[in-house]
Amino acid sequence: FTAAKMTNAGSSARMFASTVVTLGCAFLLLMAAGIGVVVAITREANRLEAQRQGERIEAAVNALIKLSELRLERLVAAGDLPEALQQQPGSPAVLQAALKRLSGQLMDFDGAYIGGTGGAVLAWVENPTSLDQASQGGPHHIEALQRGAKSSFVATVIDDEVTPQFGAARSTITTDRDETLMLTVIDLSRIASFSPGSGPAPLAFVAYRHLSSALLADLAERNRVTDIQLVTAPPADPLSKLGLRAADGKVSAWLTWSPARPGDVMLRRFLWALIAVALLFSAIFVFVVQRLRTSAKQIELRERQIQRLAGQDELSLLPNRRSFDLTLDQTLAHIEGDDGPSLAVMLIDLDRFKAVNDTYGHTAGDELIRQVAVRLSGAVQVGDTVARLGGDEFGIIQTRSATPAGCAALGERILASLTEPFSITGAEVTIGSSIGIAMAPRDGANREALLKLADTALYEAKNS
Repeated sequence: FTAAKMTNAGSSARMFASTVVTLGCAFLLLMAAGIGVVVAITREANRLEAQRQGERIEAAVNALIKLSELRLERLVAAGDLPEALQQQPGSPAVLQAALKRLSGQLMDFDGAYIGGTGGAVLAWVENPTSLDQASQGGPHHIEALQRGAKSSFVATVIDDEVTPQFGAARSTITTDRDETLMLTVIDLSRIASFSPGSGPAPLAFVAYRHLSSALLADLAERNRVTDIQLVTAPPADPLSKLGLRAADGKVSAWLTWSPARPGDVMLRRFLWALIAVALLFSAIFVFVVQRLRTSAKQIELRERQIQRLAGQDELSLLPNRRSFDLTLDQTLAHIEGDDGPSLAVMLIDLDRFKAVNDTYGHTAGDELIRQVAVRLSGAVQVGDTVARLGGDEFGIIQTRSATPAGCAALGERILASLTEPFSITGAEVTIGSSIGIAMAPRDGANREALLKLADTALYEAKNS
């Protein structure tokens, strides 16, 4: 009986624990899914914005190159340089004078020069100071300019896109030590040619511009991008870089910037809302767990009550026949041989109980059963078991003083107690009782034998 109670209680506890674990896992999965969705949306928003910024910067750089080419084409075609080339082609002095006159219109460039055969510089000018070929030194970045001018200008290449060039001007980007230059070249042979030696040789008009911090700052402001910088080492972030490829296809420098992160801004803006949602779900989870805990306790109490009622007589509140048999079996299991502890089984049958029922009604009979149960419980010692076996029949398992003398003494107390009048519905009724006793292990060692002998002794007592 006790094992059955423990099994049911353990089952309820396991069911509650399993339910809580399941809900906890579902809650964690839901929270993880929510966090994953938020993180995915944030990253995707950041990626899309970085991609849009890269496209804007790439378009802006291409537009800057194309604008420089168009301006240089108009400047050369509209100035007096073609006339000077036609009058005295290849004369450095004439070329220098013509180039100097153009210097005031080269405000969009940091300098320009005219190159001839083998990369020779015939004339040059730097903004705002003009120099001639005889001056000490030479034009700034001359080696880088010569390398750039010797390149095969077939296209403008920015990052991975190639833009074919159809005009007279062509552009490239080259790096000179720690500086990056954008070169725009016009083949002057389309305008005039000269023959310094054995044959015609083309002239090239080269204008250059530094990709300076001021230019990059203006580019960033126009395109709403933060902190555009020019670096010579490839940046780690692939979404915030733009490779500047020269005409030979080699990347000589990169533009990098601090990408906007609208996803992070959105996350910070709605952070409190997300926290509130998380707290709400947590509160719901705690509420559900508390309700489940309360329900589990109620189920456990009901199970205990059911188990108690299954082993208890509802009228007398004494153990019933089932509990009596289980207790007797458990007690007999501890009896070993004739030298071990003994017990006595008493079966008690009330006399004149039917007369009380017939005279005063069933309510009076029920009250009489309850009062008999109280008197029997008061007659036995602690550790003895009193049970109602059915109708007006009771049973006692005596483990204390379970000797012939002790059994006789207990029987006398029971007879004396049950002979005293009972007050039932305002009237006094007197009943008697008959008792049959069997002892173990003297009379038997199993329940069936003891109950059969005790029942036989009971009817003999009743008949006598």
